[in-house]
Amino acid sequence: MLLISINCKIPSWLEGAASYERVFKAKLVLSSEIQLFRLAIQVFDSAVWFVYELLKCLPNFQFMICV
Repeated sequence: MLLISINCKIPSWLEGAASYERVFKAKLVLSSEIQLFRLAIQVFDSAVWFVYELLKCLPNFQFMICV
């Protein structure tokens, strides 16, 4: 039987996550739908770019988009 122990210290930025979440939700409530749509597009674009750059580092990687 193999037992794996992982010791992980909670990052300081995670300790204040609850208060940050409240502030973020308050800002989202105050934002208009167009601003939320723009934010969603920016997040999606950043995520796609990050995954592409990450996969580009793999050897013999071929990137293909199927629509």
